[in-house]
Amino acid sequence: MVFYRSFRESIKELPEANQLEIYNAIFDYSFDFEEPELNGLSKAIFSLIRPNLDANIRKYFNGSTGGRPKLTETKPKPNKNLTETKQKPKRNQSESKPYPNVDEDVDEDEDVDEDEDVDEDEDVEKKPVSVFSDLPDEKMDYGFYPKTWNNSLLNHSKVSALTDKRKRSIKARLPEFGKTKEEQQAVFGAILDKIKASPFLSGENDRGWRPDFDWLLKNSDNWRKIYEGKFDKKAPQVATASAGGNTVTLPNGKTVALGVGEYIHERGHRTLGSGVNKIPIDAPPRPSAQYYWDRVNNVWQFNGLM
Repeated sequence: MVFYRSFRESIKELPEANQLEIYNAIFDYSFDFEEPELNGLSKAIFSLIRPNLDANIRKYFNGSTGGRPKLTETKPKPNKNLTETKQKPKRNQSESKPYPNVDEDVDEDEDVDEDEDVDEDEDVEKKPVSVFSDLPDEKMDYGFYPKTWNNSLLNHSKVSALTDKRKRSIKARLPEFGKTKEEQQAVFGAILDKIKASPFLSGENDRGWRPDFDWLLKNSDNWRKIYEGKFDKKAPQVATASAGGNTVTLPNGKTVALGVGEYIHERGHRTLGSGVNKIPIDAPPRPSAQYYWDRVNNVWQFNGLM
């Protein structure tokens, strides 16, 4: 991908949210060939950048197959005023320039003769090759991954259809998982086990967010974060109760007076119940089980139930 200075000059004048949205759209479109879903100003700016991206994609795919072969030389009709010369056949302007589809595979191992002249203005017919064409099951078992996801993560969103986009995502991630079918499936299973064991990835966060199948395989970073333990359950924080009752001592030495049902979560924050809601460390103790913490007014509120 070629990133032009003019892209940056145009994008940096936009609000930060639009900047990030357009940068992600450029990289997803150029590297993974994903059609961006943009609106408003971001869509307008990307439409101006897209022709340059398409031109570079065409150049990449044409170049990765060795360019266009040198055409055979032909002799023109005899001319009494000119000696016999060699000329190339004129290009038929009605013929369209070949442009490989982003869903097609390009063989990058084809040999290229470096001494051969290549005319970039001449057309060469290219036979498209499908990414998903006749791959043996033992090398590309697409169905294993959504099926294992659905059977393993019962509380996460299900994969209802194995679309071409999802196949492309699976195909891109498998070489990262391992070299053999067994290694790839074992790593995928280990990732799902980590998701199940992680409170955060099971919805215990401020938004109740859980990863879905498409997020996991969208890029190299998402699955690696899970596999390398970024979302693993943290070791419990040590908070010891004093002889006085509900006063606990934190690892940093600070003491906190807790009320009815309150405790220090394993992640270090003060909470109650399921542990999702955070209560300020310096808040007064909870008076009774009929009170809840009002995060707007920062006070304990009586819930009205007796």
